[in-house]
Amino acid sequence: MRQGVCCQCGMSASIRSFYLLNGKMYCEPCVWKASRDAQTKGEPSEYVSLTDNSVCVRCGASSDATDFQLVGNQPLCSPCSQLIQDWPYPTWLKAGLAFVLILLVVALINGRKYFHAGRSLYVGERLVDEGHYEQALPYLEETVRVAPESDKAVLLAGRAALMTGRVDIADKVLHGHSGGHFEDPGDDFRTVEAKPCGKRPTVRSRRRTRLPSLGNKGATTQMPPA
Repeated sequence: MRQGVCCQCGMSASIRSFYLLNGKMYCEPCVWKASRDAQTKGEPSEYVSLTDNSVCVRCGASSDATDFQLVGNQPLCSPCSQLIQDWPYPTWLKAGLAFVLILLVVALINGRKYFHAGRSLYVGERLVDEGHYEQALPYLEETVRVAPESDKAVLLAGRAALMTGRVDIADKVLHGHSGGHFEDPGDDFRTVEAKPCGKRPTVRSRRRTRLPSLGNKGATTQMPPA
């Protein structure tokens, strides 16, 4: 066990009983006074307790020659350090950790397609907002293939298809969504007038609506604004 000497009163004791202030070692009573004096002079007044890395925190063994290895910022002698590193964790804990890791791997593998679909929806929506319907359609079709129940993806894909004259794709996409039924699409959707090529489905807000076939004429469809 290492010894320390207070620079103020000369008291000698274990180094763990001392504090360091502005590069000097003080005992506890002296460091309080030195800290107040330093604060009065406008000097740094914070002090830290000293640790003795030659004493094992687990078994109390000491070494006068060298410091012990730090494990988790705590000094441990060789036997204690080896014991901590080779600690025999229970079988149930190891099995539980392995099971959690397997679930994580499965979730990551299964979720890759949804991350890709989310990115495709973001790109497709941006292109629709910019009026690039032809470029947006492949991204939105990809999203609908992965998430066919997404109102937003289906309506955007249907709009992009209609605005490019792809009525067949619009019919397939819109009526493949819960049999043509939609929940409230929200206030961000507006009506797009039907073209002469056929009837566009109507999506009414605030209630569940079944879309009519695109083969008829004269209807409107509720789509996001450009």
